[in-house]
Amino acid sequence: MASLRTNRSMRIFISLVFLSLWNPCSDAAESITNTQSLATFETLVSPNRNFVLGFFTPTSASGFYVGIWVSNDTTRQVVWVANRENPIRYFSPSLKINHSGNLVISSDYYEEIPITSVTWASTTTNTSAKLLDNGNLVLVEGANGRVLWQSFDHPTDTLLPGMKLRNLTSWLNDEVPYPGPFTLGIDPNGTNRFVIYYRGVVYWTSRLWNVSEYVKGSHMYHPHSIHYRFESDKDGKYFIFTINQTANDDQPILNWVMTSSGQVGRGGWFMLSTTGLWWREVEPKSPCDGTNEEDGSVGCRGRAWPKCGDRNGSAFSKDKTTIGYNKEEYNSTIALRDCEFTCRSSCACIAYNTASDDGTGCLFWHDDVKEQAYMEPYNVSAFIREDRKNLLTTVDKNPGRKRWSLWAIIMLPVSFIIFLSVCILCGVLQRKIVRKEEKNAKRELSVLELHANRKDGENFSDIGKMGLELPIFSFYNVLAATDNFLVANKLGEGGFGPVYKGKLLNEQEVAMKRLSRNSGQGPEEFKNEILSISKLQHKNLVKLIGICLHREEKILIYEYMPNKSLDFFLFDPSKREILDWEKRVHIIDGIAQGLLYLHKYSRLTVIHRDLKASNILLDGDMNPKISDFGMARIFSGNEAKANTNRVVGTYGYMSPEYAMEGLFSVKSDVFSFGVLLLEIMTSKKNTRFQHSDHSLNLLGYAWELYNEGRGLELIDPILVDSSLATELVRYIHVALLCVQERATDRPTMSEVILFLTNQNADMLSPRQPAFFIGRNAPATSSPSSRPRPCSVNDVTISTMDGR
Repeated sequence: MASLRTNRSMRIFISLVFLSLWNPCSDAAESITNTQSLATFETLVSPNRNFVLGFFTPTSASGFYVGIWVSNDTTRQVVWVANRENPIRYFSPSLKINHSGNLVISSDYYEEIPITSVTWASTTTNTSAKLLDNGNLVLVEGANGRVLWQSFDHPTDTLLPGMKLRNLTSWLNDEVPYPGPFTLGIDPNGTNRFVIYYRGVVYWTSRLWNVSEYVKGSHMYHPHSIHYRFESDKDGKYFIFTINQTANDDQPILNWVMTSSGQVGRGGWFMLSTTGLWWREVEPKSPCDGTNEEDGSVGCRGRAWPKCGDRNGSAFSKDKTTIGYNKEEYNSTIALRDCEFTCRSSCACIAYNTASDDGTGCLFWHDDVKEQAYMEPYNVSAFIREDRKNLLTTVDKNPGRKRWSLWAIIMLPVSFIIFLSVCILCGVLQRKIVRKEEKNAKRELSVLELHANRKDGENFSDIGKMGLELPIFSFYNVLAATDNFLVANKLGEGGFGPVYKGKLLNEQEVAMKRLSRNSGQGPEEFKNEILSISKLQHKNLVKLIGICLHREEKILIYEYMPNKSLDFFLFDPSKREILDWEKRVHIIDGIAQGLLYLHKYSRLTVIHRDLKASNILLDGDMNPKISDFGMARIFSGNEAKANTNRVVGTYGYMSPEYAMEGLFSVKSDVFSFGVLLLEIMTSKKNTRFQHSDHSLNLLGYAWELYNEGRGLELIDPILVDSSLATELVRYIHVALLCVQERATDRPTMSEVILFLTNQNADMLSPRQPAFFIGRNAPATSSPSSRPRPCSVNDVTISTMDGR
């Protein structure tokens, strides 16, 4: 067991030592309560100091994880991880009990990551979290200590005595806690067998176990016995083992581990009370131990690989090759075992290796590598199929005297030629450097300029040098995820192009925006969206997962929003009833918080410029997320406004100074928010609003009713409630403040949030809004100015000359 996880354990040990040096004054806490949280560099220790709970950061993985590890083991082996799929990046996290009494990971600008999800039958939320001496993290209620939740019911990759084994899922590799490809579980057919799955497919099956087995220990200091058994509860069948010991015995710590290499490892630790030392011993049984009672085979039965070649076709060995690879897979959710599985399954694959420094992604060499390899040859390590090494140029590890002699013969004339040519080469090199510096000074290097003409499968690692921390997905991955852009997977279509639902290799559902060749938006908007959204992290902004660049194809991959967009509900007579007042307030607050982050709290000031109902996406819990940053503008330093001759956005949502003069600032987004707020209150679209008795648009009609004290007549009838009258009128007041004609009269988003949440806040009376008259008004003209555009449609425009 120790040999299987030494690399991972030592790297984690180094990170834990670093954390302790970072904050040497941090103390070990006894519990986590609603008043006492656990900071990044603090730990929670079990009463007898057997186990430790805290944050750790693997050496090659980014972000903080919450884990439990054995306290006095020199390798610091992690036995449980709370947030395997959600590492916290950039901000210092903490572990706390939230207002609902559940244990969560909390961090600035991130949504809370729940560890427990207890549903309360009563109103009490007096809970605390404690770490027991057996390594079990428990959430207990009040003074009686009733256990509401325990980590032993939710193993990750390690099984400790007393844990319920239903599934153990390996780490992605020895350093990344993300769920890996291998899972140990119980035979779904109900027999007492263990099954190891690879990505959901049966990989190993164990022998048939007896219903109950005992193993008598023989260690000289700690005689004990281990009881293995299968049991059932309300959630179904599970496996468990416990240790029987005398009252004077110290508790031994034994474990099973589902390793990232697809094996079931085993090991143990014993504490000697008299010496304070630790003794390591291999003791518990593995599910692959013993003889199969049905067919007499020993251990586990594994996958049968295809037979390739005449001899040893499935054997691989690590060596060096000097030829470039001809296929790549940059995907942070796959690792070395996925590469091996893919290569072993195809006789055309002759070598494989991981694609990045953290051991994720894949590189492949195929039997046509010499014809299709596009990269210049260089030395690289790879796992090469033994009988196909003749197809690759491998590095000679023992060149011998003959090779050195040949090298000397070649170098003599080469050195002479280099000596004669050095002056010319230096002159050419200097000239190239000068030209390159001039070229870089004139223009900014863009992502599309780097990749627009590349073939699929090329190395996109230079994106990282530009500060973009985005995974690059191959076009083949996109095709597989969307079933070759199946029409049934199409979610809709916007100004950018069609959007498809997809499922990645790790079963994560995503939305893929595919740039259409006929789109009004183009490479500039595509680049702008990548550069802006990739640097933003907020719970009310849609998350960009990755991109795909393949010849003419440009695809953005986002988190999937199951409830589509706000306009899907808001303007549909049959669906708008789902949006009661409480949900609408929640959506309004989320949009406002997202805009405040863009304007004030993000690393760079961002003006969205295309805020509208169709660009507000809703997740499964109806939480709003602002999307579509193709039109966004980024500012740095003290910049706050700008002028442009290229006006982009949507009629009906653009502020007057932007639509008419090309001037935009954060107040332009405030105007769009005000229009959107009126639409949410009325369930009517500004660009389609008509009234038979007047020519006012929605903004003008709202202002007129508000001044006459009839503001409630504007509200969607399903929202009108006498108990909410004051609040509803206040929201209309705030919306009218946002849509005033002069930008200086409009509030900032900080003030908007204050006005919406504080009923005692002082607000000025709103002035007449911009675009007061609707499209049915008589046309007027002025010799000194152009007519203002009317709100006639909701199409996103990308080019319009402003004066």
